Amino acid sequence: LGDPRLVGTYLQSAVKLKQDLEALGEELEAINSQEEIFGWNATVNPQVEQNLTTLEPYEGLFRAVHESQQNVDKWLNGSILDLNPEKVEEDVDAAWRTAYKFQKTWGEKQNGLALSTSMKDLIGKFKPQVPLVTILCNGGLRDRHWDSFSDIVGFSIKPHERTSLQDMVEKNLGGYLQKMEEVSEGASKEYSLEKNLDKQLSEWTEMVFEMSSWRDTGTSI
Repeated sequence: LGDPRLVGTYLQSAVKLKQDLEALGEELEAINSQEEIFGWNATVNPQVEQNLTTLEPYEGLFRAVHESQQNVDKWLNGSILDLNPEKVEEDVDAAWRTAYKFQKTWGEKQNGLALSTSMKDLIGKFKPQVPLVTILCNGGLRDRHWDSFSDIVGFSIKPHERTSLQDMVEKNLGGYLQKMEEVSEGASKEYSLEKNLDKQLSEWTEMVFEMSSWRDTGTSI
């Protein structure tokens, strides 16, 4: 149970076992109801609840490791245009903390520790890409900002629908991130101003300014 390549299979087995145990528990409850009618002592099988309790941390571990693998694959190989930088950073931080806790929880169990460590290593390897996601997936970026990026790195990096984060990583942009970050931060400020102006315009849409003549001056106020 310690091979990270098989964690999806482990998770499926755990989910199936949980469903079977829960079904067994429901069946036992139905039997107890019938036994009560006859005044018989209720059939008790504490092993069902014990197994459910024992299974719970395994299912939690398998699910967390599997979700981390899926997320990292989606972040790296899916369209970069679909990435939400705030969500990515939040999920990376949460997965890192979870993996750290798992390492402590499963420290004395080899298989659990192996999966916990694989999760921490996977997230740790991805973490350095978070700043790149923050820069390139900024919703305020416009063509002029991508032109600025091109001037900085010496070639066009404007993404299209099939462009992935892995494609960007392979362009070795690390040495340009500081200047690119300045452009991206500027884009964020401009975007904030744009949204405020749009909000103000929408609020003014229904407003009516009435003018009336001021005495006999020919001037309206």
